[in-house]
Amino acid sequence: MKKLFKNILILLFVICLLQVKAYAITDDENKFISVDLKTAISIAENKNIDYIAAKKNLEIAQQKIKAAGRFQNPSVSTLVNMGRAGQESTDNITLNETIEVAKRGPRIAIAKAQYELTQQEIDYLKFQLNINVRKAYTELLIAKHIYTSLLKYEELLSDLYKTAKEEFAAKRLSKLDFLQIEVAFNRIIPDINQARVDVELKREAFNNIINSDEDEIYDVSISQLSQNNDFEELLVPNPDINLSDIEEYIKFGLENRFDIKQAKQKVFIAEKKLISVNRQRIPDIQLFGGYQYMRKNMNPDKEYLPGAFVGTALNNIPIFYTFKPEIKAAQTELEQAKLEYESVVNKAKKDIISNYKQFKIAKINLNYYKQKLTLSTDMLTSTAKDVYMKNGRKDILAMIALEQSCREITKSYTDTLTTYYNSWINLLESVQNENYSEAL
Repeated sequence: MKKLFKNILILLFVICLLQVKAYAITDDENKFISVDLKTAISIAENKNIDYIAAKKNLEIAQQKIKAAGRFQNPSVSTLVNMGRAGQESTDNITLNETIEVAKRGPRIAIAKAQYELTQQEIDYLKFQLNINVRKAYTELLIAKHIYTSLLKYEELLSDLYKTAKEEFAAKRLSKLDFLQIEVAFNRIIPDINQARVDVELKREAFNNIINSDEDEIYDVSISQLSQNNDFEELLVPNPDINLSDIEEYIKFGLENRFDIKQAKQKVFIAEKKLISVNRQRIPDIQLFGGYQYMRKNMNPDKEYLPGAFVGTALNNIPIFYTFKPEIKAAQTELEQAKLEYESVVNKAKKDIISNYKQFKIAKINLNYYKQKLTLSTDMLTSTAKDVYMKNGRKDILAMIALEQSCREITKSYTDTLTTYYNSWINLLESVQNENYSEAL
């Protein structure tokens, strides 16, 4: 009775696993648009809503330059005497114009510097979009590679499981050995389903990075990494290349990093703001002129003759308020900008060194896998399968053990390959140049 109950539990367990397989998620590959990495980057640059919106800031900055070059508008005033107050008093019409002295030029310089900073920010956003597309594309490709690899292992295990059932039915295989094979076969089903879900999630993340307002759903153009690992397809250098010295990467990064350029531009803007604030101490010149006359009823004897007049005045003379708080604040902002620039340069160096070392280690590890483990594993699997077939499909347990070992090695190799791809992208991100041929 106890043995029967145990067998029923095992049967229910197997049925549950088979149900998991029955309700596995299916993909309709026809509804996706397959693109290579270069095309994906181009699509993102042309259709990404955030990037398109950010480029509007350049138009805004352009208009701010025009606004900074404005002249003061003139003003018109009149004086008309009424009643007895106007007796023998003149009326006048006056035109006033204030001329800013040494202020318009610094204001324009600040606006132009802000325009350059905005351009640099947009360039950095474009670069970051490029990097994010690379990361999302690579993650989706790796997820599809894992999924496809698991399907191949399922095919092998399915063949072994079928043979095991035949051997068990013929009583040439013990029940315990058969159950081990059955469990090994059914264990791969949840892994396949999880891998398929991962593919869908990575595809959604990839399309979120592209962030197009259209209904297209994009996918990678390849579903599995080939023997040469598609380094050219993924715009990644072959691990066999010789890396330049780290000093070359540091020099290259310090010359090209957008955050360094932006920090330097902010120092320039702070200098221009200090000049502009200092110029506030210079008084503005007011020019005025007009026409003065006396109405007939106020000038019965015609003793006063009409005529024009002109005059000038100095406005905003810094006597009571000398703009010292604004000047002090501008000086502090300049000092702050210089410190931030030094900080950015210092962090950039450490960032480049760290990512360079990580990529170098990833390169060594990947070459080791390529030269030592993956070829040996492929040869071992092929040889073992040939021996297994020649021996009349015996030694099923040995093949199961070999399959599990090969899966572990494949997973480790895939992780190493992923680390290699990601470490290279991180190195590109640290030198902030998307063209890997220039960064070598």
